[in-house]
Amino acid sequence: EALGGAGHKVEDGADICLGIPEDFEARLQSGREAQVEIVADLSTAGSTVDALEGELNRYSRTLASQRLMSRGVAPSVAAPIQVEVRNTNTASRSASALGAVIILYLVYAPFIIVASMASDTTAGERERRSLEPLLSHPVGYLQTTIGKLLALAAVNIAGTAACVAISLLILGRSAAPELGLRLETGLDVGAVATLRLIPLCVMIAAGQLYLGFLSRSFKDAQQTMMLASIVPVLVGFALVMRPEIDAGAWPVAWEIRALQGPLLGSNSKS
Repeated sequence: EALGGAGHKVEDGADICLGIPEDFEARLQSGREAQVEIVADLSTAGSTVDALEGELNRYSRTLASQRLMSRGVAPSVAAPIQVEVRNTNTASRSASALGAVIILYLVYAPFIIVASMASDTTAGERERRSLEPLLSHPVGYLQTTIGKLLALAAVNIAGTAACVAISLLILGRSAAPELGLRLETGLDVGAVATLRLIPLCVMIAAGQLYLGFLSRSFKDAQQTMMLASIVPVLVGFALVMRPEIDAGAWPVAWEIRALQGPLLGSNSKS
């Protein structure tokens, strides 16, 4: 279950094999040590093996903490020293800060790209009384809503992709590399960033469409959407400033963590 929750799948004929002894559960229940074996070709699956090993070690630490707590011992006893790594490379730290600002901007972009469009196609149409003729056609309200959602999602994805492309293009042609601020700005990075933002774009389009239908006028819809976008911005700002906070797979939090790898690149390891 722990591996499944981390995204690992169990399949027949896989290139990576995890050997689990028959007495695995019995040894864990009795408080003894249990050993597992990872068999794989490290030359082709090294990164996956590292991720699998890291997840197993994380699960092992969780079990160790549970064993200590069951015996009335604080888990901190097993780890009396906490190590914090601070980067002394000024250029790398500046690049990481710049990358954090860009990530926050890219995550916030889907909230503002289709806000006016969502307000106009819902509360705006009701205010102009153009929604009634639309509903008079032999098309169900569900099909109409889905059509509006698909249009909003398409525009939101295209606008977000444009924001990603323009941001990386400007950053790549700026003086940042000469100053030692090295961020990944390649075409592959832009494609990965856009793909990871697509679920957020669709979700925001659906949320803004819902808020628009609840609003009485175009102005009310815009105000409601702008107020609703403040919370994700504050959450994103907190996660950027405090990278040690683990918010899991919640929207906005997942996108911020997912964009740090491709955009920050080597600066996150410097």
